[in-house]
Amino acid sequence: MGTNNTNPIWRWSGSGKAELLTKGGTATYEPTAAKCLEWYDNYLICANVLESTTRYTNKFCWSAVNAPSDWSASTYILIGSAVDPIVAMVKFQKSIVVLKEHSVWKVVWDNTITVPTFVPYLINPKVGCAAQATVAVTDNQIIWLSHDGVYTYDGRGTDEESVAKISYQLEAEAWNTNWHTTRKDYAHAVYYRHRDQYRLFITEGSTQETAKQNLTYYAYHTQLNAWTKGTTNANASAIIDVGTRQYLMVGDYAGQINRLDYFDTTTGAYVDDDNSVKIDADWYTKDYTMGSPGLEKAWNDLTMIINSTSEAQTLTVTQYVNYGDYSKQGIVSMQEDAGKVGSFIIGTSKLGGGTTVQESVLLAGESKVIRFRFRNNNLGEYFSIIGFTVTWEPAAHF
Repeated sequence: MGTNNTNPIWRWSGSGKAELLTKGGTATYEPTAAKCLEWYDNYLICANVLESTTRYTNKFCWSAVNAPSDWSASTYILIGSAVDPIVAMVKFQKSIVVLKEHSVWKVVWDNTITVPTFVPYLINPKVGCAAQATVAVTDNQIIWLSHDGVYTYDGRGTDEESVAKISYQLEAEAWNTNWHTTRKDYAHAVYYRHRDQYRLFITEGSTQETAKQNLTYYAYHTQLNAWTKGTTNANASAIIDVGTRQYLMVGDYAGQINRLDYFDTTTGAYVDDDNSVKIDADWYTKDYTMGSPGLEKAWNDLTMIINSTSEAQTLTVTQYVNYGDYSKQGIVSMQEDAGKVGSFIIGTSKLGGGTTVQESVLLAGESKVIRFRFRNNNLGEYFSIIGFTVTWEPAAHF
């Protein structure tokens, strides 16, 4: 089934040509067009519906069972207010999650009442969806772009706290200054299962806005709760299954389709291939209080165990204190040397197909809270932080 929100809904059987969806059987009603489609328990569901020339932005209607051409004018519900239009909906677990422009809802089929029907429940009245194509489903959550960042919902919660913001780790300027809402409808995202990434392609900064192009992506690593940032030209994205592997494909503004990664048979890892454009790979840690949230601390140094490509030159480490204030930046080498880490020799032992090194940077200042950003922007290089330690002492006060 397919829709473009303007023309009649179409369907394809898997062979031959696609055809328009038309009334069949005893149908007394037919949606002219719809912004959202979903197939749930043998019902075809339409939301944000156009009927003739009238748009019903909060309408949620469904076909007869196993009959997508058979509709009734009475099988529908209205979800919230029409001034808060439905932007997206997705089947998740045993419900339909409906994302409106300024709220989140969950719709379930209730067969315990006299006339079984779909019933909507308001989950969060404060968080909405900024772009339909940014909604992606992972193994255990839904992720999407809202008006002030990226949010997630696990499908089980029934109150507004169950909708959580996950982009708080990014610098505020990435959303408040550089992301322009004039192109929010053009943002799109995919869930890249083999790399466990939610990858969001957006327009960021005045240059990209003037060019009317998505040239930036943010990748959220769901298990690590960490972000990386990159640059690529993408006005559309998709995940393609090839045997047991997945490939991330994008369409650029020159009309070409590009694969953004390849499988390295030597290292056994997926490697970003961004068409010779540098990647700013960032990883932000969480905020650390070192078990003493009320204590002012004097920071000494940060020691890291780093796994990287043998060609990788440097890693930029940025220190932040007190929930975001910039404090200090240092650069360390990621090249092989003759040093030792624990019981194995760098340059001989390999973890994940890369070279393992230990490096330290001096820290600065005093604060109650600290976090770090690790960055490398060299073409064809990647890194991972296996572990790190921080030394500090209570700040002296006289």
